[in-house]
Amino acid sequence: MSLPADVAPAADAAPIEHTGLELIDAEECFRLLGAARLGRVAVSVDALPAVFPVHFALLGRDPVFRTEAGAKLTAASAGNIICLEADDVDAESHTGWSVMVTGPAEVLRPGPDLDAALELPLRPWVGSGDAFVRIGAALVSGRRVVSGVGTPAPSAG
Repeated sequence: MSLPADVAPAADAAPIEHTGLELIDAEECFRLLGAARLGRVAVSVDALPAVFPVHFALLGRDPVFRTEAGAKLTAASAGNIICLEADDVDAESHTGWSVMVTGPAEVLRPGPDLDAALELPLRPWVGSGDAFVRIGAALVSGRRVVSGVGTPAPSAG
């Protein structure tokens, strides 16, 4: 499988300048994800995209979140490919970053991985969140908007 130039396998990405956005290498992507706690999970529901906010943490390099019955749990139970996006932006200075992790989802079952997930600083977005879902980090990509790049021109007033 050939990947687009701006998407790199999780293990070996390199920063590249691209259309005014700075590409973030894999190590920096995981560092940023490790410091973030809020993200959005994208799943397919009846062949249409659905995006949900989640609190997440990393188990190794894999994002983990808690959920209950619904679209996210259905997708994970089926082993579907899903995506987590996390970001941090400063609207005033027009700077920030965005990182996406894409891979197969799985519901963690009793065992060492679930035991480790129970130790993570996780809480469900809503509800009890009894199920723990891991996204296997098959692809990671990140972009950063740096100061002065892509800032809108002043309006002629």
